Amino acid sequence: MSEKPDALSRRSDHGDSPMEPQVMIPPEKFVGFMADVKTSFLDEVREAQREDEAIKVLWESVSNKEQLPPSVRKEFRRYDIKEGILEYDGKIYIPDDRDL
Repeated sequence: MSEKPDALSRRSDHGDSPMEPQVMIPPEKFVGFMADVKTSFLDEVREAQREDEAIKVLWESVSNKEQLPPSVRKEFRRYDIKEGILEYDGKIYIPDDRDL
């Protein structure tokens, strides 16, 4: 048999042997995707939200949405409080705090 690649595979080593598993992307390339939000950070956000004067007013309005007039209530429909943290469109509302 010739050492030239065959017409279909263009590889001289083409055969019936099973393919070995290959790692296309090494694990160290996934480091940024493995980040976990630490509970302590969420605790810091909770505390900072409670101390921020502007957020206190917003928090009060969001907490009592049902008691607001309909025209005002619709302004707060995108806000929510989950697990003691104020969110806007499902994203954590980060107060203006340089430590965060």
